[in-house]
Amino acid sequence: MNNYTLLKDIIIPAIGILLSAIIALFISKKTLSNQYKKGRYQMFYITNRYFINVYNSVEQGPNGVRTKMDSIDRIYQLNELKEIDKDLSMLLDNPYYLDVLMKYPEMNSISYRLRREIVKIENDDKVSLEADNIDFFYSLHQKIKEDIPKRYLDSKTFTDIEKIVEEIYLGIYPYMTKAKINKT
Repeated sequence: MNNYTLLKDIIIPAIGILLSAIIALFISKKTLSNQYKKGRYQMFYITNRYFINVYNSVEQGPNGVRTKMDSIDRIYQLNELKEIDKDLSMLLDNPYYLDVLMKYPEMNSISYRLRREIVKIENDDKVSLEADNIDFFYSLHQKIKEDIPKRYLDSKTFTDIEKIVEEIYLGIYPYMTKAKINKT
């Protein structure tokens, strides 16, 4: 076997296979990293949407904070909870979600909690808030926030949403637990 045949038949194909394997490994690692990053932001966005939904479901009444009574508000609240549940279901195989699940096993109950709240609203004729879910989502929000880069947390959009989250948790939630409104 001459050198040309050795090079053509063995070495060049071996280098091609080795390069293909390295490129495939790099691409899969980059894809996994991107999915993890995307999952982190999606999970954070889901918790933010939950609090925005709660915020849009209450109003200041003469005797303090109360849930809105309009059927349109109930339908909006219900539809948003269903969308949040659907988005959460799409995250189930995301590496970030799986990582969060390993760190915080209580995450297993998030879908159950959302669906329970959905069923309760579907079978009621008014807007309904679940104090335990607000507490659960707030705890989850705080944990996920630790994984979000500071530059994002310092943005105007986030600071506005964070004000809503804090207002719900520090303003409405204590009122709900004190009055034992919809406490499951």
